[in-house]
Amino acid sequence: MKKLLTLTLSVVLLGGCSVFQKKADDSTVCKIGTKDCREIAKLLPKTKDVPASPELASELWWNIPGGVKYENEDLAKLGLTVTSYIMYRDGGSTVYVLNDEVAFSTNRRLGENPDYGVTTVRFKDGKTFKFDAEGNWIE
Repeated sequence: MKKLLTLTLSVVLLGGCSVFQKKADDSTVCKIGTKDCREIAKLLPKTKDVPASPELASELWWNIPGGVKYENEDLAKLGLTVTSYIMYRDGGSTVYVLNDEVAFSTNRRLGENPDYGVTTVRFKDGKTFKFDAEGNWIE
C-alpha cells in the first residue's frame, strides 16, 4: 500500500511539473508590453504604406528616400509603430521593425525550405524567439 501511494504521488507530482513547464514555455516567453509576440505578428500584415507627408502624395512617394511611412491602427492602439518594412523577392519573406526595437522576420523563401513559415522575433538586446506558422514555439 505504501509503495502504491508513493508511486501515485510521484506520478501526480511529475505530471504537475510537466504541465507547469509547458505553461512556462508557452506564450509567456516572448512579449512586447503585455501582448504575446504571436498576436502582434498576426497584426503586421494590416500595415499600409502611405506618403510620409501630404506634399509627397502627388509625387512618386514610394521611390523617394524617406517618402514612405507605415500605418497600422491595431498596432498604434498597443503603442507600437512600424518604423521599417521590407518584402523580399524570394517568395515574399518579410521583415517588420517595430519602434526601432524589435524585428519580426517571416521566412517565405520558395524552394526547398524547411523553415518556410517560421517567424523570428529579434529584440535589440539580442534576445531571439522563433515560432512556426501554427504559432508553436520552436526556440
